[in-house]
Amino acid sequence: MKTIFKVSVLALMGAALLASCAKEFDYEPATEKVTKTFTLTFAQPDSKVAVTNEGKTTWEVGDEIMIHGGSSGQERQKVTLTADDISADGKKATITVEGLAPYDRTADNILSQYYAQYPASLVPEGNMYYECRFSATNDFLMAACDVDDTFVFYNLCGIIAFEANGEFDNFKFEGNGGETVGFSTVYQVRVRNDASGMVVNYNKPGNESGTPVPMKSFAAELKDGVNYVFLPAGANFSGGFTFKFYDGTDLVKVAKSETAVKIDPGKILVLGDISSHLEDYVAPTTSDHKPAAWAEAATDLSYGKQAMANCYVLTAPGAYKIPALKGNSEDSVGNVFGVELVWETYNNAEDVTANSVIAEVDFDNDNLYFKTPDALKAGNALIAAKDSEGKIIWSWHIWIPATTIESSTFGDIYSAPLMDRNLGALVAATTTSVPVESFGLHYEWGRKDPFVGALSISDNHFAKVSGTPISVGYEMTVAETIANPATYAVFTEADSWGDWLSPSNDATLWQDAEKTIYDPCPAGYRVPKRDKNQPLHSSDLSAVTGWSEHAAEGDNAAYFTLGNPATVFPYAGLVCENGKYIDHLGKRNFIWTAYCSSSPYIMDVRLGDAHKLNSTVTSRGCSVRCVKIDGWVDPTPAEPKVLTVERVWGKYSTADASWNAYYGGAAGGERNVATDGEYVYIPETGTKKLWAISVANPETVTAVDVTAVVDEGTFKISCPRVIKNTDASINGGKDVLAVSNMIEGDPKMYLYLDGINAPAKVLPMNTWASRRLGDTFTYAGTLQQGVFFFKDFNSAQGTVTFPMAYKAETSALNLSARLVAPAVTGAGAYFPFPDDMSKGVCSVRGGGAAQLVETSANFQTATGGIEPTLTTLSGYYTDAAFRFFEYNDQRFIAYTRQVDGSDGRLFIIDGAKTDSWATILNTRHVIYHAAIQNSTEGDAAPGDPSPKSSGNSGMDLDIHAAGDALIIAVVKQNVGLSVFKMYMK
Repeated sequence: MKTIFKVSVLALMGAALLASCAKEFDYEPATEKVTKTFTLTFAQPDSKVAVTNEGKTTWEVGDEIMIHGGSSGQERQKVTLTADDISADGKKATITVEGLAPYDRTADNILSQYYAQYPASLVPEGNMYYECRFSATNDFLMAACDVDDTFVFYNLCGIIAFEANGEFDNFKFEGNGGETVGFSTVYQVRVRNDASGMVVNYNKPGNESGTPVPMKSFAAELKDGVNYVFLPAGANFSGGFTFKFYDGTDLVKVAKSETAVKIDPGKILVLGDISSHLEDYVAPTTSDHKPAAWAEAATDLSYGKQAMANCYVLTAPGAYKIPALKGNSEDSVGNVFGVELVWETYNNAEDVTANSVIAEVDFDNDNLYFKTPDALKAGNALIAAKDSEGKIIWSWHIWIPATTIESSTFGDIYSAPLMDRNLGALVAATTTSVPVESFGLHYEWGRKDPFVGALSISDNHFAKVSGTPISVGYEMTVAETIANPATYAVFTEADSWGDWLSPSNDATLWQDAEKTIYDPCPAGYRVPKRDKNQPLHSSDLSAVTGWSEHAAEGDNAAYFTLGNPATVFPYAGLVCENGKYIDHLGKRNFIWTAYCSSSPYIMDVRLGDAHKLNSTVTSRGCSVRCVKIDGWVDPTPAEPKVLTVERVWGKYSTADASWNAYYGGAAGGERNVATDGEYVYIPETGTKKLWAISVANPETVTAVDVTAVVDEGTFKISCPRVIKNTDASINGGKDVLAVSNMIEGDPKMYLYLDGINAPAKVLPMNTWASRRLGDTFTYAGTLQQGVFFFKDFNSAQGTVTFPMAYKAETSALNLSARLVAPAVTGAGAYFPFPDDMSKGVCSVRGGGAAQLVETSANFQTATGGIEPTLTTLSGYYTDAAFRFFEYNDQRFIAYTRQVDGSDGRLFIIDGAKTDSWATILNTRHVIYHAAIQNSTEGDAAPGDPSPKSSGNSGMDLDIHAAGDALIIAVVKQNVGLSVFKMYMK
């Protein structure tokens, strides 16, 4: 049995960082340094929480406490408690701090002048001001301020404690409503003077209390056999919360509570052993999310000048669409279950209003959608696709420049035309204007996702963002950087610097030879090759036409120029390899090349100093100046494809000897049909035989193994159906053929779990042995979670359902519920909606007009019978079979109908993706119809001829995806079998 334990990612982020960059803060000389003695105590009963016994209520030898004060809270000292410091009962400790100036804010009515935090290891660098700040929330955090030379420590987090056992080794915690569960930076305590005296103010999300972090960076931990989740003050989960348990990286178990919970600071919610609540996790195969109405008119950015890329340039407001394909390729990122607007920035010090660059995002299974405000706001944004577990599977940079991007050879300074600005710059720098917005974004070598530049031309902090800011990570794999696009990867060996990449120098990232899927440039451009023979990469720039360099002046940054006409390169610096700030701002210019041998190469220009084509480490965040790809021609937008339906082949009772030999006869057993896209399955009349007809070649007919089928009843084999299968261990992962023998006395189902050449699995239904369950059945859902629908032939109003959740030990179907169908003679089978098996549409067969039954009841759990809503459908006549499906972002309904006596026809009607199925049925916009028996004439033109008298009964159809097309098989008893294909042409 595995032990639950997971090292916190944030703890790793706080590990020893790189020492090669200059310190971030240059502190002013402190004044009034004094020696102070403080008493350390605990606030009671606030501290009494069950972390170990009653919680942190006593001091222990080795406890580390951070004390800070000084001008603007910029001074700090770490104190490690010794045995001499601690009282006999451990409730108090006494410490002396030497040479630490007070932080005097009495002018602002703030009494305290010193502040303390525990544990010291989680206190980040930087000024503390009059607040206590931590680098993580997933730990036992305490903070205090001085009152009469005493620090009274308060618990800052609420806690959930639980135990669980099973075959897993780590877990994650999340709120069901997406609530904040952690912070990358946490301001936790303020002390102010008001009428009530000292006030402890626990800052909350939305009150500048730090940046929320997703659960993937907020790992939970095991302590002394019990699991603890430490949450921000006042965590409120209105929809409950969920635990996800992993075996390595595979999600295997889930425990979910939907009870509303609020956890105040210093309080603990003890759940006990939750092992009995763990459920197996079954990964969904596709998302059923439907995007908002605005997404229907979205412009597809993968066509035209943009093409597939990791960066898309927008020059006009509107709604846009990105196929879920990896940049610069046609490779799918996988099914999309969510989308996130990761961050937005204006590339400067201006506070960023959320959704001002990108107003809204949405998704479906294969695409991401986003729209801008009505008026474009210049800036950059990052949007990401997520999988079913909420993990980012790919992300794309949206670049909205303030001025038009141009490209030029600039007097042949490089072997290909260059952009007039760095990647992500909102404006091109000129000799008269070099603002911070011209600096652009920064990239670690080989990564596709950008990091923001400097706050201003003289401030080396990062530009403001809305959303997820840069967080400092560790030495990461490529997969980890894809899942964490806002995490700056660093080399984590203490007092060293180097590559972010593990393993290092992966040659599949950026390449000189070609543009790769990780190249961050827009379509038609790439990261430049290393070219020692070109002026841009020469060792003496002073000899290159247009060379000049200029120091910063006023609002303009330092820059150099090259070429004729000249292009301007700002001295934009680089993200320090520890990921904490912009280094060498205004002094050096670093532009990546795609070349990497043992180290990648940069163009390195230093103000007033040497220039060279230099090698460096991948963990530096440098600029990219994209160059035009040789021979690139902006693609012509693809001609819109036309929805096409055509007949593939047909077998007809009046024309084909094989029809009469295999399937014909008076009994008419061929009234039902199924297809898996490769074969069409149809029973032989009155015999225990089932045939598989090749869709590609109808003359290839295979006999399905029926050795397990009971040889009795009128039709022997009544009805075939193809059932969706999500288990790779069953039938090679392919869908499964199911066959019914609904005879009275001993009805059975047969599942072909090992292919059609092996005997079927027999599933008796003895509960209903005295009933005849009709001659047909319908299925919704999957083999692993679905439901069968049968007609109770002994009752004029009977439809029964059986649930299905196939496992190896399954021996029979169990009766779930009976649905009371309307009183119509010869009531038929249900044909459910494809996107929700708890709601259905029923085609009711009878001697007169067909009727439609709709119900919102859950077919799997209903008991006692359900009275559905009955609607008579004018124009939908005897023997209709329905299939509801979606294709090419539209909804369709295919159905069969009697026309012209014994003839039968296939009809296809369409509607918008947002239309309800009832609306589509009632509108009946026929886009295609054709006779089932049609061996000589072409397919009929669209239309809806008036129905004629009914002929011989029995029609059915089935639809299955085959690549990008849909295969539609249609049968009419004693008339024929036709196969159609729907595709985009």
